[in-house]
Amino acid sequence: MRTCLNANLEVVVVIRLVKQAVLFPILLSLSAACAMTSEPFQRDADIIRLRHLKYYSEVLDEYHSKVGNYPFEGQETVPLYVHVAHEQQEKHTKPGPPYAHVVVPFSRFVQEVESKLGREIDELYDPQYAPDYKPNFYIYMVNQDTYFFAMHLHQSYGFAKQVGKHYYKAELSNNPTPQNRALDPELLFESQEYLEAVGQPVSKASFFKAREEKYLHFTKQSR
Repeated sequence: MRTCLNANLEVVVVIRLVKQAVLFPILLSLSAACAMTSEPFQRDADIIRLRHLKYYSEVLDEYHSKVGNYPFEGQETVPLYVHVAHEQQEKHTKPGPPYAHVVVPFSRFVQEVESKLGREIDELYDPQYAPDYKPNFYIYMVNQDTYFFAMHLHQSYGFAKQVGKHYYKAELSNNPTPQNRALDPELLFESQEYLEAVGQPVSKASFFKAREEKYLHFTKQSR
């Protein structure tokens, strides 16, 4: 197990989420406890994160099949971001990118999707409450007719891009290109490496299940 990070440490994490490859610096205040950033915790958390990735991809596909576009597509002339973050994670999403953009609350994303699907969806959040080497929230972004959905992993996977130490990004898009280096959802979820990764047992399944259920419909509880 590694030692705790200094609570006042700050890093700039660079994330490429826009087709034009605009750099998105996120300033993170790192204050995670050792227990929450231990290797056993992160091994389990990565399995959960990757399962969440498929869930959100399926939600987006279902929405697109019914509506003909993706949530909030074409509503803004600048990139639109949704941070999939609950009350303990929201503060870590700031300050955001330095260029023109719009941030839409995750509650609006949930309302929009549920209104079009005609059913309730689960709200699945990163199981880590505070960041360490990487952001501890998921990101949905739509720019023009292209969406990206990104999450941040602790371990190395062949399909994930390394951003820094213990920081790998798995990012889906409906328009993956060599320039944006995003992943094709269908190819990813059929790949042997992904199937093996999500098929691994979670050593503390009850702990992660309780954490997931606590926020399963959080945006409705906070209205």
